[in-house]
Amino acid sequence: MLINFHTHTPSNNEKVLSVVSFEPKQFKPEAITQSSNQFATIGFHPWSIADGSPNYDELSKILMSCKTIGLGEVGLDKLKGPTLEFQIQVFKKQLEIADKLNKPVIVHCVKAWNEIIAIKKKHFGTNPWAIHGFNGNFQLAEQLLDAGFYLSVGAALLNEESKIRLALPKIPLNRLFLETDDRNVSIEAIYNEAAILLNLDKEQIEAQLQNNFKEFFGITLP
Repeated sequence: MLINFHTHTPSNNEKVLSVVSFEPKQFKPEAITQSSNQFATIGFHPWSIADGSPNYDELSKILMSCKTIGLGEVGLDKLKGPTLEFQIQVFKKQLEIADKLNKPVIVHCVKAWNEIIAIKKKHFGTNPWAIHGFNGNFQLAEQLLDAGFYLSVGAALLNEESKIRLALPKIPLNRLFLETDDRNVSIEAIYNEAAILLNLDKEQIEAQLQNNFKEFFGITLP
């Protein structure tokens, strides 16, 4: 089974375990309960909080659902959304809720790496965090790895000019995930490209990322 660590589209492919990201107001349990290999993460994306204060009670309620396995995607974005100060306030409040409910965190970050790393280092709680859609160089990857993050890589692997193609072989396999996010590309294509860049059989990557999933979310595979 292939792990699609972060997507916005539920899949009917029985060979793929999809972790589907929802905003609380968009969450529909029936969207992920039709198949045993569909799970959800819930969170207020920094873009979605521009119109008002988030409903944290709603977030807490949905996070307690048995099919909701993590907080996300949440984080900071210096190019889009409300003020960074307000984004940090909302991010920290969501982290507090995740800690109380023992949920790991999937992070969206655009040009706010210093802030994200500083919050992680000071942060309350021991649940794991992952940067989704990572497309940086190895120097940035190393900083994030040293701070305890997992890194999830997506369709950027298919771009021959992408920095992540050079950084990928230096990322420890036990701290890696692969994802499609909202891109119109198959998770199989991303696994295949990763196998080429890492000079490994796809089955080796598949097995390790299954173990990573168990470690990160603290649950067994269906």
